[in-house]
Amino acid sequence: MNEAVTTLNETAARDLKVELNTTLEELAHYRFDGSQSDIATSLEYLSHLYVNLGDAERALEPIKEAVKLRRDCSPANPTTSMALASSLQYLAQQLSRTSRLEEAIISTEEAITTLRLAKGKDSTEHLASLSACLHNLGFYFGQKALWKNSLEVMEEAVQIRRELADQEPSKYNPLLAASLHNLGFYLHNLGRPRSATTIEEESAKLRRDFVQRSQSDVTVFGKHDLAESLHSLSGYKADLGRHYEAAALSQENLRTVWGLAWDNPTAYSFHLATALHNSAAHLHKVGRSLEAITEMEESIQIRRDLAKNDPSTHLPHLAHSLNTLNTYLFPLGRKFEAATLAEEAISLYRDLNESGTCTTKLAFSLFNLAIILRSMDRGEEALKAAEEAVRLDPSLRLKGKLPGLGNVVRAIVTLWKRILEPALHVPEYTQHPSFRERQSSLET
Repeated sequence: MNEAVTTLNETAARDLKVELNTTLEELAHYRFDGSQSDIATSLEYLSHLYVNLGDAERALEPIKEAVKLRRDCSPANPTTSMALASSLQYLAQQLSRTSRLEEAIISTEEAITTLRLAKGKDSTEHLASLSACLHNLGFYFGQKALWKNSLEVMEEAVQIRRELADQEPSKYNPLLAASLHNLGFYLHNLGRPRSATTIEEESAKLRRDFVQRSQSDVTVFGKHDLAESLHSLSGYKADLGRHYEAAALSQENLRTVWGLAWDNPTAYSFHLATALHNSAAHLHKVGRSLEAITEMEESIQIRRDLAKNDPSTHLPHLAHSLNTLNTYLFPLGRKFEAATLAEEAISLYRDLNESGTCTTKLAFSLFNLAIILRSMDRGEEALKAAEEAVRLDPSLRLKGKLPGLGNVVRAIVTLWKRILEPALHVPEYTQHPSFRERQSSLET
C-alpha cells in the first residue's frame, strides 16, 4: 500500500515537472509575442504549479508579477477588474500560507476596492467574488485575533450571500453556511454567545440540508463542514448552560465524523479522537458517566496510536484526555486507575514542558493527582504533588504560606471546579491546523 502511494506521488511529481516546463516555454513565447493578459495567465498558472510542487515561496514571484501586469490593464473593463481581483485573492492566499498576514490583508483589501469600483459591480459574478474576498479578509483578521474587524466584513459577506442564495440556493447556500459559521465564531469571541448560537444553528441547518441532498462525490466535503458546525454549536450551547442540547449535538457530530473516519482514517483519525473526547465531556456533564468513560477511553486509544507517528502534535491531546478520564473515574471509586492515568499525564506534561509551554497544565495535573492520592491515604505523596504544583504556578498559591494538607485538598477541589468543568467542552479542533481556529477554509 505504502509503495503504491509512493509510486503514485512520484508519478504525479514527474507529471507536474513536465507541465511546469511546458508552462515556462509558453511563458517565454508570450513574453516575446503575447498580450499582457496572456502573460499574466501563464504566470498565475506557473505559481499554481509551484504550489502543487510544495514550493510556496517560489510561487510568490510569478503571482506578484501577474498582479502587476493586471494592474496596468484598463480598470474600466469589468473583465480585467475581475481578473485583477482574482489574482489579488490568489496572491493573498499565498502570502497567508507563508505567514505574511499583513500583506495578505492589504492584497485582499485591494481586491475588494477593485470590485467595488468596477463597472457591472452589481452582477451576480461580481457579487460572488466580492463576498469571497470579504470572507477571506474576515479569516485573515481572525488569524490576528482582530475580532471586530472580522465581524464587520463577515457580516457584509453574509448579507451578500443571503441575496445570492435567494436567487440560486443550490450554488450559494454552502457558501452562505461557511460565512455564517465564521460569523458565529467571531460573535462568540466577542462575548456574544446567544447571537453566536443563533447564527451557528442556521449554518448547521444549511449544512445538514446540503449533506442530505448531495451526490456521493461532494458528500465528504459536506460532512466535514457539517462536523465543524455541530462541533462549534455544541460548545456554544454548553456555554449557555444548555447541556442536554450540547450532548445531543456532540453525538450527532460524532456520528458524522465516524463516517468520515471510516472512509478515510488517515485524514480523520485526529478529528474522530477529538469528537470522542468532546462527546464524552458533554455526556459526563449530563450524568451519563459510563458512556462518557467509554468514549474517552476510545479517544485515548486513537491518540496513543497517532502519537506513535507524530508525538509533538498528538501527545498534548493525549495528556488532556488522560487528565479528563481520571476525573471521571475518581468519583466512581476507581482511584487506582485514576491515579495511574494522572501520573501518565504528568509524565507527558513534564516532557512537553521543556520549553515552558505546559507549566499550568502540569501544575493542574499535579493538583489533580494530589486529590486522588489523599483519598488513598497517601498523604505525604499528595502534599508533595500539591507543593510542586504551587512552585510551578505561583498563581495557585493560597494567601500566606502553604497550609496543611486538608486545606490544600479543599483548595484543590475549588481549583478543580474552576478550571476543569469549563474546560470539558472547550473545542479541540482549534488546536489542529486543518481547522484553522474553527473558521472555514479560504475561498477562491
